[in-house]
Amino acid sequence: MADNARKTSTRIHMSMGICRVTNGMTQDKNTPTIQAVFAGDEARDNLTLMQHYGFASSPLPGADGIAIFQSGDRNKGVVIATNDQRYRIKSLNSGEVAIYDKSGSFITLKQDGSIEISPKNKKMTINSDIQVNGNIKVTEDIDVQNIKASGDVKAGSISLKTHQHPNGNNGSPTGAPTS
Repeated sequence: MADNARKTSTRIHMSMGICRVTNGMTQDKNTPTIQAVFAGDEARDNLTLMQHYGFASSPLPGADGIAIFQSGDRNKGVVIATNDQRYRIKSLNSGEVAIYDKSGSFITLKQDGSIEISPKNKKMTINSDIQVNGNIKVTEDIDVQNIKASGDVKAGSISLKTHQHPNGNNGSPTGAPTS
C-alpha cells in the first residue's frame, strides 16, 4: 500500500516542471517543439510547444517555461507557457495587456481604452486598405504618391476649393479654383 502511494506521489510530482529553453523552436512538424532543461540538469528534447490559438511565438534560448507531463511520464512533455524576463515590458499599469518582442517593439492595450503601437525601428507595414473613422493627427511628415479627397483640403486655414489669389486678373483677386 505504501509503495502505491509513493508511486502515485512521484507521478504527481513529476507531472509538472519549470524549465529553461536551451534551443530555439523547431518548426519542421505540424506542432512546434523545443528543447529545455529542468531542475537537476534534466534535459528534454522535442517537447511540444502548445500556444494559444491565433498567437504564435518562437521562444529564445534562455526563456522560462512551464511543462506538463502526461501521467508524470517525463518522455511525454508539453510546454504550455513561456516567458522571457529579459525582454518583458516592466511598465504596464494594472489591467493593461501587451504583445512584445526582444527588439523592444510592442503593442499595448492601455487601461484608458487606447492602443499604443510602438515599433522599435519606427517602421510599420500594413498590407491592406485602412479605414479610419475618426481624426488623424500627424506630428511628422507624410510621404505619399497620390492623395484623393472627396471633401475640401486645407493647408493651415487656406481652402483648396475656395481660396483666391490677389493680383491674379489685372490686379483683381482671382475667383475660386475650377475643377
